Parts: sequence; C-alpha cells; structure tokens
Amino acid sequence: MTKAQLQAENKNYVEQSNELLQEMRGLRANYKGLYDLSELRRKQLVNLDMESEIHHREKLEARDERDEAINLLDELSEESNIFRTQNIALHKKVEALQEQINELTSPLAEGSTLKNAYLSDCHTIFSDSGEIHLISDHLSLVINIIDFARDLPTIKRMVIEELEEQLEDIRNT
Repeated sequence: MTKAQLQAENKNYVEQSNELLQEMRGLRANYKGLYDLSELRRKQLVNLDMESEIHHREKLEARDERDEAINLLDELSEESNIFRTQNIALHKKVEALQEQINELTSPLAEGSTLKNAYLSDCHTIFSDSGEIHLISDHLSLVINIIDFARDLPTIKRMVIEELEEQLEDIRNT
C-alpha cells in the first residue's frame, strides 16, 4: 500500500472514529436521561410506598375510631333501654299517684273551671283541621296548632330540662 492509500484509509478510520464518538456521546446522553428517569421513578415508588403506609395507618386508625364509636353506641343503647324501662315504671307510678290525686281533689275541683288531665302512653297522634289530637286509653287531648306553635319553644325547653334531670337521676342511681 502506498502512502496516499494509507493516509486515505487513516482518514477514513478517523472519520469513522469521529462518527462513533458522536454516536457514543448521543448514547451517553440517552443513558444519562434514562438513568435520571429511572431515579425519578424510583423516588416516586418510594413516595408511593410511604403514602400507602400512611393510608394504611390512617385506615387502621379510622377502623379503631369506628369500633370505639360502635362500642359507645352500644353502651348508650343499653343505658337508653335502662332509662326507658325506669321511665315506664316511673310513669306508671305517676299515673297511679295522679289517679289518687284526682280522686282526692275531684270534690274540690267541682266548683273550679280548670281541670287537670294526665296524658301518657299515647297510642294515636294525628292532626286535622288546624288541631293536633293526642289519644291514650284514658284521655283524648285536642290542641290548637297555632297556639301550640307559639308555646312550642317553652315546651321544648321544659321537656329537655326534665329529661336531663331524669338522666342525671338515673346516672346517680
């Protein structure tokens, strides 16, 4: 081979070498981009794992709170049943006492215009023609709705106060 051929071949190798270097630089840039992307994905997976763990803990805490609320509701239900039973017994005693009072005061009340009536254990409640009807085995009470609506805030307050007193009495026994 001649010097000119060797120079041409050398030039050819240099060009191919430069092309390979360029290609290698491009591949290196692609590799760096892929490496950075894989690192980003790895960090995202770590974050997802942490979030998943946090959500799992929160879910367990929510279950515990739900179970605690259910237990509390069960306890309240039991207390309510006890209260209801005691309330029914007290109402029966009050009815008996009211009957005795009525028997004792009926001769006194004959001349008066106001009469007291004790209404308990209503089995029928309905409204008709602007009136509310409350019916038990011993009494039928009819109330004007407009008058009743005016008195309702006072009645509500009194009922709440009485129930709170009865609940306090039950809790103290």
